[in-house]
This record gives sequence, C-alpha cells and structure tokens, in this order.
Amino acid sequence: MKILAIADRPPRKGLKDLVEKEGVDLIVTLGDLEYLQLIELNSINLPKIGVYGNHCSGNYFSDLNIKDVHLQTFKFGGLIFGGFEGSHKYKEDEYAKMYTQDQAKKLLKDFPYVDVFLSHSPPKGVNDEDDVAHIGLEALRTYVEENKPKYFLHGHTYPKKGEEVTRLGDTEIIYVQGDKIINLSEIDKENEDRKKIRNYLHQVIKERSEIPNDQRIPISNPEKYNLPLGHPELNKDKKIN
Repeated sequence: MKILAIADRPPRKGLKDLVEKEGVDLIVTLGDLEYLQLIELNSINLPKIGVYGNHCSGNYFSDLNIKDVHLQTFKFGGLIFGGFEGSHKYKEDEYAKMYTQDQAKKLLKDFPYVDVFLSHSPPKGVNDEDDVAHIGLEALRTYVEENKPKYFLHGHTYPKKGEEVTRLGDTEIIYVQGDKIINLSEIDKENEDRKKIRNYLHQVIKERSEIPNDQRIPISNPEKYNLPLGHPELNKDKKIN
C-alpha cells in the first residue's frame, strides 16, 4: 500500500499527477495545514483521512472530504488506521487543539489497537524537543509501547535530517514534513528481512555458545548485523582475533 502523507508545510504542486505516477492508494494529513494549501485534494478521487494540528482551524476536513480519525478508527486495505490530533498544551487558547499530558492520557486510555497511528505530535522522547511547544505526548508513547502499532506517522517537530528516530520498540516511526510518499509494502519487506537476519544470528550465537572457545570460527564484520555494542559475541570474536 502506498500513502501520500502531508504535514506542517504545503505540499508540492501537481499532487494529482504525483498520486497517479506513484500509484498512491490513500492520502493522510497530519495537521498544521490550511484549506487553500490542500485544495488540490478535491480533484483526487482517493480515500482521505487525517488529524488536525494545534495550528489548524479545525473546519476544513468536510470541505475536502477528509475523514477525521482523531480517536476514531478507519479500515482500509486490510489495515486499521486511527489517530490523535493536536499537541501538548503550551498556552491558553480555547480554539487550539492542544492537550495537557493528563488530558491526553485520559483520552487515549481505552483507544483500541490500530495498525497505523496518525498523529500530529510525536510520542514523548521521539523526535521531540525540549521546549514546551514541541515536547511529545506521554500518552502516545504509552500507547505505542503497550499496543505496538506497525507504524506511527507524525509531524509537528523539527528533528535534524538524518537524526530522526525511526523505531520505538516494534513500531516503525515515520516523520513527515511537507509531502511524503510512504510505501508500507516496502517497509514490511525490510522489517521481515531484518527479522530473518536477527533470527539467524540468534541461532548462530546459540550454536556457537555450545562450541569450546578454541574451536570457534570468528564472525567477520559482526557490526553489519547490528549486534549491539558490548554483546558477548562481539567480545568473544575480539579475544579470538
């Protein structure tokens, strides 16, 4: 499944041509956008879902035929989507979609499992910042750690390019700014390949642990298998070499 995700910045022009060229199946918006920035979506006949950001007017979804999935679920293509709008409350504004940490916890307490979680804000400690306006929500982190959705898409913050957090436990974290084509099928394949490598390495390590040290053949370049620093298997190889 291919998704066109949009957040925080106007998308490029020519979205209709882009969607057709890339074979997009679903469009998602993650907030801090305006009606006129998204008006081209009216000419695209695809399902559209999203959540509002803390700077959104909160009234353009119906005009663009976007389904609001804030604390709602949406089934499409064999996956369950759901989401949470807004950000951490950092000022008094009765119209802004912002929540205190406690408010967010209460709202998400009984939210069911989804495969793909759409959020304006990131979870706390994931691509967030120290300032009160861009700190992540604790409730989102708790949700991800306990429910383990396959994917978590968010905007709102400004992590340095190349330093984005891309995983939280078993969940793939996808940061969006502007527009981004996301191929869930490719991500699934990459994750499955990583899982196969991990399982193979665990089996190799298990078998090696049963062989006397002086009979072991060292693993060459173990770093490429992403064995953590300090892993006993790395130490064993260093001693052998």
